[in-house]
Amino acid sequence: ADMAAERGVEFFYSTPGVQLVTDESGAVTGVIGKSGNDYIKFNATKGVILSTGDYQNNQSLVERYCPDVKDFDRKQTNKTGDGILMAMAIGGGFVPVGHSHMMHDFDSGPMFDEPFLTVNENGERFMNEDCIFEEINCVLRNQPKPGWYSQIFDDDYIAQVTEWGGKPTEKEKMQNYMPDVEMDRSPESGANVIEGLIDTYCCDTLDELAGKLGIPADALKKSVERYNELCDAGFDADFGKQAKYLKKIEKAPYWGIHKHVRVSALCAGATVNENYQATRGVGGEVIPNLWVTGFSAGQLCGAPDWSMYQGGMSAGHCIMTGRICGIQAATGGKLEASTPITEADVVAISA
Repeated sequence: ADMAAERGVEFFYSTPGVQLVTDESGAVTGVIGKSGNDYIKFNATKGVILSTGDYQNNQSLVERYCPDVKDFDRKQTNKTGDGILMAMAIGGGFVPVGHSHMMHDFDSGPMFDEPFLTVNENGERFMNEDCIFEEINCVLRNQPKPGWYSQIFDDDYIAQVTEWGGKPTEKEKMQNYMPDVEMDRSPESGANVIEGLIDTYCCDTLDELAGKLGIPADALKKSVERYNELCDAGFDADFGKQAKYLKKIEKAPYWGIHKHVRVSALCAGATVNENYQATRGVGGEVIPNLWVTGFSAGQLCGAPDWSMYQGGMSAGHCIMTGRICGIQAATGGKLEASTPITEADVVAISA
């Protein structure tokens, strides 16, 4: 921001955009922002770029377009879909169906991808734990308290996870995630945890563990008993987990990680074309001089959850679309490899 300001970019903080301005042809000519009780009209010389994030904090939009996650908590704030709504107000489209959800919030404890026994808030086993976390998130939508569950395992977990080919967390490092252990968890300590979210416990009995996790003890003990029967049989007749992952829970102390999965992002927004120009619906005509970036734009994924496994796809998508839109707005709507970029264009891109 300092570098951009030095090159002439002017920032207006606490001035959210509330309305796009168009001319008689429907082309966007500016945007109106609200500052306190006043409104400021910004006239666009080349175009307007909407970069306002997704709509996870707009409950009305969530209930209409993404109702299966309406009962989940949200990981971010102030993502109310303002840019999407402003585009729709002038005839822009909204991706109609299949809004993918990113729900990858595993800050409460480690080893989220290890196939330990998993129970819901009623203490009942509810899934085949041998699946990727995108599938776990889908199953969580039908549980008594969406987004909440607990992993249960015994004190032999290091040997078990090692045998599976996983990466067990050392018991000493597990303390970072245990609120009952008093220790320095500041960023300077290197603990690398979010203290308000950690929810891992180690107890001598399942009754005590259930109390710490906030789930019914009788139900938890019943679930463990049934799970141990399946382990002895070597066949998961309830949910079909691979036999190699069936390890009895019998060696005290017993461990439990209370997981709280929240919505990280909703991966759908205003309809755009391949150049991220806003359109009047899917495949519709372009709205002149209006571009949309990041999670405000289009349909990044197609699955119920994040369907791309490459690291950095989310941030890469936002950076890439911002660059595409900035270059086009700065160069009169052109996006060509041979297009020369001047210092003035760089200032416009930074804006």
